[in-house]
Amino acid sequence: MTLKPIEGALGLTRVLLSREGGDIEFTRTDGKRATLRQPNMPEQHINLPIRSLEDCLAEELRRLHPDVFYSEVLTQGLSKVTVA
Repeated sequence: MTLKPIEGALGLTRVLLSREGGDIEFTRTDGKRATLRQPNMPEQHINLPIRSLEDCLAEELRRLHPDVFYSEVLTQGLSKVTVA
């Protein structure tokens, strides 16, 4: 896989996967649509706008799960710590 940055781009603009059967190329040149090219397949155009930092962060925060171990350390372990 080759990742080549384009100056001034806001995110990935091209991914190229080279295989024995031919290259698979995913490009996004205008920040709104992407093009997928595969061997022996018609070219596909996909609506894929670049998302804002706020949208990306909100998605990551939705995926967080409780950290049980960290919670136990805070609620039970700190009282067992002594300062030398």
